[in-house]
Amino acid sequence: MPRDLQTVQGATLEKARDATEQEHALSIREAFRLYRPAIGWSFLFSLGVIMAGFDPQLVGTLIAIPQFQQSFGVQLEDGSYAVQAQWQSAFNLGVPVGQVVGSIGAGYPLERFGRRWTLAICCVITCIAVALQTSSQNKPQILVAELVNGVVLGAYPVIAPTYISEVTPVVLRGIGAAFINLSFVIGQLVASGILAGTQSRLDRWSYDIPFACQWIFPLAILIALPFCPESPWWLVRRGEMAKAERALKRLTISEVDTSRLLANIQLTTELEMEE
Repeated sequence: MPRDLQTVQGATLEKARDATEQEHALSIREAFRLYRPAIGWSFLFSLGVIMAGFDPQLVGTLIAIPQFQQSFGVQLEDGSYAVQAQWQSAFNLGVPVGQVVGSIGAGYPLERFGRRWTLAICCVITCIAVALQTSSQNKPQILVAELVNGVVLGAYPVIAPTYISEVTPVVLRGIGAAFINLSFVIGQLVASGILAGTQSRLDRWSYDIPFACQWIFPLAILIALPFCPESPWWLVRRGEMAKAERALKRLTISEVDTSRLLANIQLTTELEMEE
């Protein structure tokens, strides 16, 4: 062994081993009880993934709504309106193109600024993109808004699993991963429900209301995020041990020995750095 691992930043190897054994011995029921705060904050991060399912479903359906067709389409010989095929393709491709950029680029801010600040920045950009969508007067403006929104919609499914995997015990990580996929479906379901309720309107609110409903998610996140603990793994990698321990205390109930959890994080981080 290249260096003495009996003590890593003041934490003993025995504590790290105890933490690992206890975490792997947890049942799902015990994990839900001991890590209730972590589960709650994980749900907050999952709201971003719900947005990632909401917007593509929204735009893909809006092009079939009569009022949207009349505002942004062309009149046909029979007097009806339709959005041109090239613009339908552009609208449907706007978000996926942005998501490719966002998913690839999310890694740097996650490590540079942390999970909370990265999520906050994405929420602010989403608010700006939604403002562009609701004030759109032409097709290019909608396309630009979709591209901008697509970048952060690609980042949300990267941010949420990263945070969830770092604040929940092993036994809950599979459930957390499944909930990420469920969040996509929830977003699609909510978007379909909103569109069903507004599509019969005869003014631009038939599509502006669905656009504006997207503000609910980032605003809810931004309101709660200042109270959310940062990932203790990220804090340990930055050498902020005191902050990491405080974060662990806020992510678990009082019965959990956070000093053991911190020791395990420190030991794992030290081994990763050595390799």
